[in-house]
Amino acid sequence: MQIAAAIARERNYELECLTVIKVPPRQIPSETPVRVQKSRRLLQEADRIGQAWQVPVHTEARVSHDTAHAILETIQERHIDLLIMGWQGASATDRIFGRVVDSLIRQAPCEVMLVKCDQRTVTGQSPGVYSSLTWNRWLFPLRGGEHKSIALELLPAFVRLSVHPEVQLLQVVRQKNMNFQALEKIAEGIKKALKINAIPTMVCNDSVAEAVIDMAEKNQCDVVVLGASQEGMLKQVIQGNLPEAIARNCPCNMILVRPALPSAR
Repeated sequence: MQIAAAIARERNYELECLTVIKVPPRQIPSETPVRVQKSRRLLQEADRIGQAWQVPVHTEARVSHDTAHAILETIQERHIDLLIMGWQGASATDRIFGRVVDSLIRQAPCEVMLVKCDQRTVTGQSPGVYSSLTWNRWLFPLRGGEHKSIALELLPAFVRLSVHPEVQLLQVVRQKNMNFQALEKIAEGIKKALKINAIPTMVCNDSVAEAVIDMAEKNQCDVVVLGASQEGMLKQVIQGNLPEAIARNCPCNMILVRPALPSAR
């Protein structure tokens, strides 16, 4: 919710906070009595965070047979630009993200962001108590030749969550003689635009996940941000095991960003 609020503040967005209450398939959602106490408390907490960030917040609870379907309906009805969801980082099935998230990654027309929080960042917080995030060290793995990254486009909003932001740009290559100038140019652009420290790093490794995890550990990064600038890269990231491998073994928070589908642009 705090990440959403930071993005909303930067982009002049409004926040639509949704909680879905599932009912059995045999029951009619509009006629099924449900308990709303937990949902109401959750939405009230979301409203408090929105007030703290001074962004408009709309809250809604939907009763539905299917969580993904309810979210897709809301995206269409409310003309949502960016969907932000929590991600546990593990699934009991063979799915990387789980059934609901998998469905939304494939079908949601807007940008999609998955957030996996390290449990150490939330441990000890009491229910109903808003505790501000402070993420200072950001790691952005970039592929070779990537001049425009959807993850980096969110950086101006992300630094609102930092007191002393530092950005590590990581490019993983298989050959040591790769051109380093493009990565340096991106770092210089970030320094000039945001007045923050941006460090370009090129690492030779056959395993992207291994290189990312190693860099996150060495630099004590607070969060790793994975994004895609083209649909081809998106397919490799989403359908492969890169996000799960990093999430399972990386000792920090993780954000995965999927661009809007071409038909929605």
